[in-house]
Amino acid sequence: MCKKLKKIIPLVIILVISIYNIPECIAAGRIFQQDTLKPTQDSIDSVTISAKSDSIEKIIKKFYRGDREGLLEGDSLIMKSAANNSFISVQQLIKGNISGVNVQENSAEPGAIQNMVVRGLSSPLFSNRDTHDVQPAVYVDGIPLISDHPFAYNIRSNDVSRIGPSTNELSSLNIDNIKSVEVIKDPAELHRLGPLAANGAIWITTKDARVNYREVSVNMYGGVVTPEAITPINADYQREFRETFYNKYDISTADNPLPSYLNDRNNPNYFGSANWVDSFYKVSPVYNTNMAISSGSERANFRFTAGRTVDAGTEDETSMALNNASFLINMVPFEWMKVTAMINGAISKRNKNRSFRDRYAETGYLPDLSTPVSPSLETYELLTDEYEKSIDDNVNNYVRGYLSGEFEIDALDFTTNLMFDYNEGIRDIFWPSTLMADISYVSNYFSYNQRFLWSNELKYQFDFDKSKIDIGAFGSLQEDMHRYNYAKAFDGPNDFIKTANDGDFDVFRYTDRQSIRLLSVGGYVNYEMNDFLRAGVSLRYDGISSSQPDSRWKLSPSGFAEIDFSDFIFPRGLNILKARVSYAQLGKIQSIDRYSEGPQYSVNLGWDGVPTISSYNGYAGLSRPYATGWVGYDLGWPYSEKMAFELDGVFFNNFLHVNLNLYNNDEKDLPVAVPIPVEYGYSSEIKSGMVVNNRGVELGLSAPLINKDFKWNIYVNTSYNRNRLSKLPGGREEMIVDNRKLQVGESIDKFWVYENRGIYEETSQIPVENGSPITFEGEQILAGDPIWTDFNKDFKIDEKDKVLKGNSTPDVFGGISNTFQYKNWDLDIHMFYALGHEALNIRDSQQYDFPYTSTQNNLNSVQEIFFWQENKDSRNYPIYNPWSSVRPYRPDQDLFLEDLSFLKLRSVRLGYNLKFGGGHSVVMNRAYIYINATNLLTITDFSGGDPELVGFNGYYDGYGVPFGKTFILGVNFKL
Repeated sequence: MCKKLKKIIPLVIILVISIYNIPECIAAGRIFQQDTLKPTQDSIDSVTISAKSDSIEKIIKKFYRGDREGLLEGDSLIMKSAANNSFISVQQLIKGNISGVNVQENSAEPGAIQNMVVRGLSSPLFSNRDTHDVQPAVYVDGIPLISDHPFAYNIRSNDVSRIGPSTNELSSLNIDNIKSVEVIKDPAELHRLGPLAANGAIWITTKDARVNYREVSVNMYGGVVTPEAITPINADYQREFRETFYNKYDISTADNPLPSYLNDRNNPNYFGSANWVDSFYKVSPVYNTNMAISSGSERANFRFTAGRTVDAGTEDETSMALNNASFLINMVPFEWMKVTAMINGAISKRNKNRSFRDRYAETGYLPDLSTPVSPSLETYELLTDEYEKSIDDNVNNYVRGYLSGEFEIDALDFTTNLMFDYNEGIRDIFWPSTLMADISYVSNYFSYNQRFLWSNELKYQFDFDKSKIDIGAFGSLQEDMHRYNYAKAFDGPNDFIKTANDGDFDVFRYTDRQSIRLLSVGGYVNYEMNDFLRAGVSLRYDGISSSQPDSRWKLSPSGFAEIDFSDFIFPRGLNILKARVSYAQLGKIQSIDRYSEGPQYSVNLGWDGVPTISSYNGYAGLSRPYATGWVGYDLGWPYSEKMAFELDGVFFNNFLHVNLNLYNNDEKDLPVAVPIPVEYGYSSEIKSGMVVNNRGVELGLSAPLINKDFKWNIYVNTSYNRNRLSKLPGGREEMIVDNRKLQVGESIDKFWVYENRGIYEETSQIPVENGSPITFEGEQILAGDPIWTDFNKDFKIDEKDKVLKGNSTPDVFGGISNTFQYKNWDLDIHMFYALGHEALNIRDSQQYDFPYTSTQNNLNSVQEIFFWQENKDSRNYPIYNPWSSVRPYRPDQDLFLEDLSFLKLRSVRLGYNLKFGGGHSVVMNRAYIYINATNLLTITDFSGGDPELVGFNGYYDGYGVPFGKTFILGVNFKL
């Protein structure tokens, strides 16, 4: 099915391009909807612009605003379509709507962390903490937002989830108050933003105040999220599944007994009705109410907003409630002076999932995992009743704002901005002894992240007859602070005392703090001639405290040139054509400050599961090897080198708008933990010198296919990206880190697996050399074992025979938006797709590898309540002998490698515009009523169901909360 999908999507793009061959469709008088070129401030109005060439050019030139030049259509979000949805995060708004941005939303749990990658992975991902270093910077009205620091991962011995509420910071924003979302990818523009934007930038602009009249607007919706249909199973299903292997290989249950819960068919808890789904999967309400009031004159105006949003998941009673408010004021006390101030605050509360795995990961304590929870509703509700005695409060508080002053005297302009962003996370837990094998558990977590930024810019403009020159200088001082305090306690006197301060608990305390300071200065010169040529160069000097003393400062250049060919090259069908080339270098922010501290040691010291006990300043610990590797000297400041070429054109009497981008990014001098012999006493050595390359193409197309009484507008964006490891430190060609292999010349997100070619049904099929059969990691291969490819032909299957296959990030991804309008009705249909990526199905591996999994008392052995549901799309794997010493169903083989390509019908919205007339003299002058449905259809060959529910590393474990179908009824109106 997905092979057909890969052919269909290019055909759709070709179809749009080929419209020029239909002359009768290219008539004068075509119009562009403003929403297809630039988001409107008003999320209700549908504004249209005349198709005259000068008007279109004027609209396109609006994208060349201020200090962010060259933002064209492919970089902006159609806010009218995006705002009237049940989406609660910026990542959800961007997904499939803007080219070049791959959004990983591997769980539909409300408030869960979501990843964004702009123009490819900038570094390898070995663990959850590494995802922090590939995220783009996010700006709200120029404020660079600060996120949770990944150092909290350091105190856990597992990589399941982060301690604390671990809430997505971008779900704290009021979606209804967003005017536009732009993705900044142009190298020269990123250079102006500085090292924070080395991975790209998301620029969010909120709605401004109304001038000369009062306006009150309300946006509200209500609806439900419904779970997907599943087939529950009981112990009969699991027993029959395992008996298939017992029967084929004539295995005696006396020698390899079934688990106790599968033995007694008369046990109604396991062999009775599997009706647990009635409690676990539920239809849940979602709703939103936002209000805004705005008024004032040209000299002073304001806007106040307030809202509440409640979102819900489809399972385990997961939900999130968000309350937010903001206030914006603009003042012009003098004609040459403008002062703007804004403050925004939000509070979010989450009900997180209650999975066993996350609970055990939090406590670091594992009970006996041999017997799973019963699929009986009555038994399962006994478990959920115990949760009523527990505490699991997850709260996040946010406040951000700025004070900005702009002074303009003739051609001289000076701007100063004082900005701040502060957020804190609080999680309080109490789990009674009935949930923790007779040991109660308490933990308290508090963290905060704060950023202060003072930036200044002075520029002067020289105007000539047909040209002008801008000369400017800028400087900024930024300070970030991250801190957490964490305490966990075990074994209280009873289940009535729920705080470690009031009982005899065993208490363990952790704390950490990190501060990073960034100082930047620079200047630029821009030249413009007759709206035909624009060019500029810029130079910045950045200093950061997290680098080593001899590499804390970096000089970074950039330049761009842009030509408008519209007045010079005007063949038939061409209205506007602009080309832009851009180059920049940018230092990359290192989130780990320990690189700047020189030699240090971190050892276990016998405290199992406590990886943070360490020694600094060159003093060795009590035992070796040292856990975190040797941090030596000569670690430079890693940097990004970017080049891009962009074409933007309007064709066929302003009918078709095409935006094409080609880019090449090199991330250089990246630090990486290089394995070294254990005899040195270290697990690894931190060295810089890794280089990762990303190349790609982005294409955006928009056109009004029909523009009569009935209107049809289409927007298609598609992105192609491939990453490549160009260099490793010390001239290495390859290295192995955390069961992933990095090899020069290959992608950094490939899977390192054995190649599986079937099964040895008979002993006679097994290759023999000199009387000895082929072996796997020293174990003799027998009948019933897999056929793994012996690439080096040495009759020994081992790591030397592993190969790099597939990749966890898509080669091609994008979206297709169709908007239909007839009179006051409009219909919006949005689809998005991803092609050419794979996942390792760890869930299936663990199910088939039951002899091994059931004997390991670790997080991989945990069996959740959703263990009792049929994997109806599971592939037909060969029936190996699962008791074989070679572990035939081990996860690191391409047997479990699956294609993740998909096409999703993401949202459908039907709306009606009510206009009451009378201008501003009536109580209500317009309203928009709509119904919206999301996550309606997914076309994929992936056996795990939804192909989005895959981890950052391409591993599918079945833990992602599934996306339910959401149906809402909403209304926007203005008074």
